[in-house]
Amino acid sequence: MNSLHQYIQQGIRLSNDTVAIESLSAALCINPTGANARANTLINVATESFCNRWDIPRVMIATESFQSTARAQASVVACESIVELAKAAWRKFVEWLKGLVNKIKAMFSRGEARGKTLSQQALELEKMLAKSGDLPSRDLEGNWSKLTMDGEIGYQRPIGFLLPLLRDIDSFTTHTSEYIKASMAGKSAIFDVPWQGPRSMRIHKIEGMNKPQLIAMPNNTILVIGNRNRKPVVEVKVEDPVKGTIKSADLSTIDKCLSTIGVGIGFLERRTSTFKEFVTMIDNLTKTETIPFDEKLSEDEIREYTANVRAGVLAGANFIQHIDRFVEAATSGLLEYCYASFKPVGKKDNDNNERTNGKSVTSAFTDAIKQNNLKGLRIMMKDSLIVDPSFEQIDKMAMLTKDVEGLYVPHDGSVLEKDSSKWDETYMNKQMVRAVSNFSHERLDHLKKVVRKLHPANK
Repeated sequence: MNSLHQYIQQGIRLSNDTVAIESLSAALCINPTGANARANTLINVATESFCNRWDIPRVMIATESFQSTARAQASVVACESIVELAKAAWRKFVEWLKGLVNKIKAMFSRGEARGKTLSQQALELEKMLAKSGDLPSRDLEGNWSKLTMDGEIGYQRPIGFLLPLLRDIDSFTTHTSEYIKASMAGKSAIFDVPWQGPRSMRIHKIEGMNKPQLIAMPNNTILVIGNRNRKPVVEVKVEDPVKGTIKSADLSTIDKCLSTIGVGIGFLERRTSTFKEFVTMIDNLTKTETIPFDEKLSEDEIREYTANVRAGVLAGANFIQHIDRFVEAATSGLLEYCYASFKPVGKKDNDNNERTNGKSVTSAFTDAIKQNNLKGLRIMMKDSLIVDPSFEQIDKMAMLTKDVEGLYVPHDGSVLEKDSSKWDETYMNKQMVRAVSNFSHERLDHLKKVVRKLHPANK
């Protein structure tokens, strides 16, 4: 489970807790002078866990205050304290939003680096396609979960998901942004997002939703977009894994897959602009402690529209993290399928090396993959930049390790020198050493540029 997912779950919990506090506030304000000692005890119990969980100060009214002639005044103070607590909950949500923006931007940065890696693999596939003759049809065994949608293994549905992708994403972000903007303006809005990608054809019961959209996604997952309690909701439903084979692709199918892969890579490399409006709107929310509602709205209406804003933001954030994962799965899955279709049948490697374009990958490297030796893989990959300055070997290594979990890590934020006049052997060696502990796409891309200058491939 990634950190963004956990962070969004935290936001959902904060939102649900806030709804409970706001409901308590609304109930008390009906008769602000009517609370007694027993009601005050219940109020203290209800608010204690909320305040402790979210580190919010609270005002406690002593039970003895309700046993004197000042009971009515104590009741009013208790009511006012709950109202202030509800306002503090919104401020806490604004703090959470600030962290959300940073985490989304970090995810975009990682996705852009991943898009560049997939782009390099797609270029190699195009070269193979240009040189290839007819490919024999055969059954491809292996794990094809990335190409499994709605219980079926195949390349057609992932293509059907990716081709209208940009239109579908634009439709979602536009409708979600409009819903949040309308709620901020104190206006009612309907959360209804049209979607062109493949729908699930199987029956699913989603608790509390009336006719949600059930959209088939890679990894045999269903993306659920709908309304619960008249508020937008985005969820995922994971189906049981499906095992089986897939027919290898012919040249025409590979060409079709390549066009679709380009769509997925384009999304991964340009998500910052794709979701710019939505992220900017969230960022603007962090700059105000209160939503600028119309003064004519009642307290009940303000609570309702505030809850709608929270729900819209959470639905959008959930969508962004899930769609990112699904696009990466479909794109890399189609690449793997095409490469597997090119792989010769029954060919043995007698010298314990896997070869591509005249560049070899040693048996030590393939053994490190089997043993999940991350440190060994990183050392061999970064050393290959010097051994083979054409970078063909590391491209092969990247392909072989595409499913090795934890090999790449987020960039640690250290400054990478952009001024090439300052690049020398000392600087290069320093970055080589740093790459072992911080094996990020950003650092590898930077190292390639440094090696390309200091050790040109044509020397």
